[in-house]
Amino acid sequence: MRHLKYLKIVIIVTIILGQPIILETSAQDANEFVKITNLQGGTREHMLVERIPDALPEIYLPVNNDKHAVFEPFQLMDTQEELNVELIRLREKFLPFMEDYTPEISETRKKIELDEFDWRIEKEEDVTDFSNVLDGKGVWQKVQIPHYGPPLGRAVTYYRKKVVINSDMMQKGSLF
Repeated sequence: MRHLKYLKIVIIVTIILGQPIILETSAQDANEFVKITNLQGGTREHMLVERIPDALPEIYLPVNNDKHAVFEPFQLMDTQEELNVELIRLREKFLPFMEDYTPEISETRKKIELDEFDWRIEKEEDVTDFSNVLDGKGVWQKVQIPHYGPPLGRAVTYYRKKVVINSDMMQKGSLF
């Protein structure tokens, strides 16, 4: 605390109306934040309106019970055989909801599958001359995407794939 020339403590007490009362324990009033807080700006309390909810009618639920709506606990299953029988029954019950009613989609563009790429690890000569990578120089290995494996840790690897775009693709418009 030797580097402080003086210590100033400000206590702010907020009253219910929202007007702060400032108590200062310093002789200097150089603190800009205290000056801003001491400003008695206009309030918007006159804009506050208490909303009283409308009276709701008293609604009583009927006490007579519908015998068809009564909850009946199901029999617990004890064996794998009982579970298999129940699964077959439920599959048959929900089979109509699992049917596929979507119409066939007409092909609007040709797909190019991006599941196989050429891959290799960066060499020192690639750092000095990146055109080696662009020209496909070096030993490339075919990998399936997603590709997991070495190298582990900090490393740079390259993936590439050659695609042929023919005139039919270009005539359909967007290629992506």
